[in-house]
Amino acid sequence: MSEPKRVAGRIKSTQTRPGDHYLKAALGIATLAVSRSKMTYLAVKKYRRIQSHAGALRAVVALQYTLLVIVWNMLHDGVAYDELGIAHYAKTNPERARKRLQRRMVVLGFEPNLIPLSAGSSPSFS
Repeated sequence: MSEPKRVAGRIKSTQTRPGDHYLKAALGIATLAVSRSKMTYLAVKKYRRIQSHAGALRAVVALQYTLLVIVWNMLHDGVAYDELGIAHYAKTNPERARKRLQRRMVVLGFEPNLIPLSAGSSPSFS
């Protein structure tokens, strides 16, 4: 049995509401498949972030809800799913990503001297 969730001094319920068992099973299978993938936005940014502080079961339930919202929007708007990719936030705000990586390098004991690549060149790793 899990411990009660306390919010503002009150005990909140952690049980999910009843619903369609077939839908719940299908979402569970899809969620486990997504959580095992390595290069998807949902697995890397959503599932692992929640799992690290709330546990695997709560992360599965949160990801089920996210998948349900995605499917509903796809059916409602008649559009295909567009995978954002794991580098979505780095592409939308590269300056924030650069600062975060510089702070991480300092924590790891390196001097952060990041030099931008010129167009068309590839990085050299040694």
